[in-house]
Amino acid sequence: MSAASAPIPGLLPGAVDFYRAPHRFAQLRDPAHPLPAGVTELLAAGAQALAPEHIAGTATRLGSNPQELQDAVLFFIRQAMLEAGGDHYRTLGVPRDADTALIRQHYHYLIRLFHPDRDQQDEGWDTPYATAVNEAWNVLRNPQKRAAYDAGLAQA
Repeated sequence: MSAASAPIPGLLPGAVDFYRAPHRFAQLRDPAHPLPAGVTELLAAGAQALAPEHIAGTATRLGSNPQELQDAVLFFIRQAMLEAGGDHYRTLGVPRDADTALIRQHYHYLIRLFHPDRDQQDEGWDTPYATAVNEAWNVLRNPQKRAAYDAGLAQA
């Protein structure tokens, strides 16, 4: 597969638009609105369309540059999933009926991005995100904790 032919996740152009003009996409920060379709593919983009061997071609196809694409994906994750004030499902970017395999997959994608060991300059920017991701994972992976959490959501 050539650099220009890596599949582009459907949500990636929207993430770039959100990054460029966040005021036009207030619903992405509103936990009452569901996340758009394609979060799994966007999270997986690091291994595909945004991988070092493909990112230049992806950027060219989207009228962008590699740094903007990486920044846009992180901006989307932070603003729409982690800082939106939503529940554990939103934090991990999964629907409420997600199975454990999908929850685990999203957890792994996110913890790779925000694990404190990745903070090379010791700025502490990723610690709150890693904490939120770990908390969501610890609740949603356990059937009893998840059932109690879901019951609490239903009452709220």
